[in-house]
Amino acid sequence: MFSQTVCTVFLILSALCFAAALCAAFSKTRFKFVSVIARLIIGTFAALFLLCLPMSFASSPDSGPEDFLRLILFSVHETVQIFVANLDASVIYDSVSGLESGALRVIYSTYGTLLFVFAPFLTFGAVLSFFRNFVDDIRYIFCRRKPLYIFSELNERSVVLAKSVLEDQRSRPMIVFCGVSDDSANEFLPDAKDIHAVLLEKEIVHLDLLSKKQDAELFMIGEDESENVRQAAIITGELDKYGKKQNVKIFVFAVKESSRCTLDSLEYDNLLNKDTVSEEGGSFKLRRINCVRQLAWRTVPMMDVIKKSRGGVVSVMIAGMGSYGSEFFKTLMWFCRIDGLKLEINLFDKAPKGEHGGIESALRRYCPELIEKNGSEYDIMMFDGIDFTTDGFASLLEKRDGVCERLRRTDIAVVCTGDDDLNIETAVYLREIFDRINGICGAKSLENELPDIYSVVYDSRKYGSVSGDKKDEYLKNHREQKYHIRFIGSLDEQYSYKNVYSADDEATAFEYHNKWSKTNAEVIEARLKFDRFEFYRQSSLASAIHHNYLKKSGIYEKMPCLNGGNDDRCECKNCARRKIAEHARWAAYMRAEGYSYRSERFDRAKLHNDLTDWGELSSDERSKDQ
Repeated sequence: MFSQTVCTVFLILSALCFAAALCAAFSKTRFKFVSVIARLIIGTFAALFLLCLPMSFASSPDSGPEDFLRLILFSVHETVQIFVANLDASVIYDSVSGLESGALRVIYSTYGTLLFVFAPFLTFGAVLSFFRNFVDDIRYIFCRRKPLYIFSELNERSVVLAKSVLEDQRSRPMIVFCGVSDDSANEFLPDAKDIHAVLLEKEIVHLDLLSKKQDAELFMIGEDESENVRQAAIITGELDKYGKKQNVKIFVFAVKESSRCTLDSLEYDNLLNKDTVSEEGGSFKLRRINCVRQLAWRTVPMMDVIKKSRGGVVSVMIAGMGSYGSEFFKTLMWFCRIDGLKLEINLFDKAPKGEHGGIESALRRYCPELIEKNGSEYDIMMFDGIDFTTDGFASLLEKRDGVCERLRRTDIAVVCTGDDDLNIETAVYLREIFDRINGICGAKSLENELPDIYSVVYDSRKYGSVSGDKKDEYLKNHREQKYHIRFIGSLDEQYSYKNVYSADDEATAFEYHNKWSKTNAEVIEARLKFDRFEFYRQSSLASAIHHNYLKKSGIYEKMPCLNGGNDDRCECKNCARRKIAEHARWAAYMRAEGYSYRSERFDRAKLHNDLTDWGELSSDERSKDQ
């Protein structure tokens, strides 16, 4: 028999251990290497051990100090028996039957019985968990034919992308999520199970990819950008070490410039070399996915700046100069380099100019020569300290000066303040103000309303409830009047497989990158550079995007021929005017990337000798332009 004081102390300690186990199991704090069931087993085992320890001493009242270790081991043994349901719960009633306090006796025996019942269920759950993990491991190991789509993490973005992959692929691929602990609290587990995905506990860097013969696409899509880059570096190095030649694609979701530099610096010569790379392309691809840039590059062609321009001028407003606003600004600068079109762009940010220089200072940091050219090739005006939750913008429109007239002729507005709700609120506010300015009062007026408003809304539920699958439904008021606000940048849009990777777009871009290659060796060398470095690939994609838009808009046919033709319409594929236009576009793109002019090219300093007028280029450099 044991004393009432000892009973109370060990009961409290046991209860604290069990409570800690429950808190750890259902806490939102992330335990990367310990699953929910493991946390429960550890805490419950400690609670039962503390509960059994006084009972062990009570069963041997004549024990001395020399028996201390033996009694502790006996308590451990009893705890193990409880977990395998090999110990009768009546033993606890017998142990506490001699306690003087009836209340303590009831509490101790009831609490003990609860743990006796709970522990075997944990054992059963652990066995099931092991079996599930074992089955998923077997599914992955013996998958030899299906293409593999492997995600580094199970989260909201990876689930959306995985579902998009299944919709895009005709054959049923195998979807694999890595780093998935047996965590029933993970809200995305049901989604993963619905698509019959394989759930693996091991990290993506520990997968056996070398033995796989089929196509494999790997997505480093965790929340930690640095971890995504680290995983890509490890896997690329492993594949390169053994000269793996299978068709592997690695997509690294990373926005920071430091990530681009790191990925460009990786060595994988065995995966990309002249002996294994054909004109059509090598088997291995490593791509950084910058969702911010991709959104801007997809959206700007939709704006149709040529049709929106008035008198050869298109006026664009950007509300919010964070990462999205800055990327839209840089994209517009090179996209609007169109013969006969002038860009007028107004930039707004709520941060005051202050001692840090505001918008202009930030843009000079990343694209100095682009700002220096302001006024000659385009017209940029910057408005610091304008908060759209106040009347700051409305005050500018009421001054009846040059600034007022400039803002009133806005053709396109992009809202990207950094918050979904504020973006929607600001977009609606802009529509209200411009309705008043433009005198919008009836249904006929809505047909030619200005400006076109694009608002970044990341939350897919808000996006879906407003825009619909075809994205042709818009916000409405109580009178069923549409606000005509285009929502862009939703989770479903940014993590669509077609947006993440488009083989057709890459093929078109390579055609532009390869346009000055003449021999087979030069084509292969061009392919190596294109696949190896983001600089060449992105520049060529920008060229393809611009060319495709001009082709669809029919502007090429309207250009007067500079090759000496009699017809005013340009029918020459190699027209000099097209080359001049492409050079202007390329120069604006390079300046948006931070390059400046110098007589000698040095890329590490972002200096380029071709950032000059067309007439100053050598004949060799002119031949490279479209």
